[in-house]
Amino acid sequence: MHQSYLQKYNFLRKSHHSIPIGLCVGVVALLLGLVPVSKVDAVACSMLPDMPSGYTIKEINGVCETVPILTTPTEHAVPTVSLSIDNNGTAVYDKVVAEYGKVNYSEHTIKLSAKDITDYTMTLSEVKMSGPEDLAGTEGVKGTELVDNSWGYSWGNVETANEELSYGSAASKGLAGDDVIEGGVDFSRKLVFATKFNEEATAGTYKASANLSVVATPASVMYVPWDDLVYMQDMTMEVCDSVAIGTETTLTDIRDNNTYTVAKLADGKCWMTQNLRITGDSIKAGLNKTITEYDSNVSVNFTVPSSEAWTDTSATGNHVYYGNKVLYGAYYTWYTATAGTEGIGYDVCPKEWRLPVGGAEGDLKLLADKGTVKVGTWESNSETFGYWLGVEAENEVGGAFFPAAGYFKANDGALKSVGLSGNYWTSTLNGSRVYNLYFNNTVIDAESGEQYRYGGYTIRCVVK
Repeated sequence: MHQSYLQKYNFLRKSHHSIPIGLCVGVVALLLGLVPVSKVDAVACSMLPDMPSGYTIKEINGVCETVPILTTPTEHAVPTVSLSIDNNGTAVYDKVVAEYGKVNYSEHTIKLSAKDITDYTMTLSEVKMSGPEDLAGTEGVKGTELVDNSWGYSWGNVETANEELSYGSAASKGLAGDDVIEGGVDFSRKLVFATKFNEEATAGTYKASANLSVVATPASVMYVPWDDLVYMQDMTMEVCDSVAIGTETTLTDIRDNNTYTVAKLADGKCWMTQNLRITGDSIKAGLNKTITEYDSNVSVNFTVPSSEAWTDTSATGNHVYYGNKVLYGAYYTWYTATAGTEGIGYDVCPKEWRLPVGGAEGDLKLLADKGTVKVGTWESNSETFGYWLGVEAENEVGGAFFPAAGYFKANDGALKSVGLSGNYWTSTLNGSRVYNLYFNNTVIDAESGEQYRYGGYTIRCVVK
């Protein structure tokens, strides 16, 4: 006589510590982005004139290119992988009392969360079913179609009914999950074991067991650690992400040896905390006033003009003026600020830096939303007036001072409102004009300010 029910134990063993995330390392392009391909005559490059300090000549795509000698980056990766079964970090045991004549299910929720990876594989292995008698394994059968004295398992979406899943009995199977997006995954699936017994089945304990494992390839990047940074061009988003808000340092722009203080501000981004002041005159001798994709945020070479006053009111005037005041920096037309690209993602900022985005969701508006503090004396040519952005108190950690540098008025060919207002370019057009940060003694507008392109305004660069 058969008992009215059978006992079945389904359990999973999670190989939680068998995740060799460090075995496969994918390295992104070197900081300089140089890929040596077809070579030119090495002698031809070596015979070119001596390079300015910090630069050398390399053969790139058959051409002798002048490239900066930047700080050597090192490899960094801190991947994390978390695999859980039924919200339990250890082996899972599940007891199911099976009934004759119907399909019995043992369901388990699998959650995988990983960051800083490039890819991964999940595998269910050593899948076995044992008991008083052998059960037939099934393949490609829905739960509703399982035949008597058979078993199988399925991997599927948590929303799908167990009856609608497709079941198989392979001893090893790769399990599909979500694609890696922006270096990570975070999803849940369910693993379901199914059995069906008829009244002729031998009563007893049946055990389904399996190992579930994940192997992930860590995302590995090359960058110079914050404490080792030398040049503005050494900075990357990765190194910025690695430090706390308020961390500061001083870096050199390799193009002209100007030095700038930089900091990670309250918005979580790294900013120059001084105004840009590169001009054609300041660029190192031997570079011919030209900035390139190797040292600047450009895709094609761009000639930075010499500092001089201008009265050109065309939208494509290439002009810059520097009055030898480090606090105020240089004043650029928008054409010059965007390196002649007029807002398509390139500008005169150092490589790895960019102009801030403008408008209601722009970088300057989001920084100002963290706090603004007006400071200084309201008078012409005062060097103490301006606003702190990102904080609610002067000199507070996470903020930066934006001086009232005024602007260069092309109509008059002269500086105006120095000590009375601030005007900072963004990369974003607002109709025929351009969004900018504007402030004076009574108002600060980081959202809707707009200026004609031919005016000369100051620049603060932010890390890409």
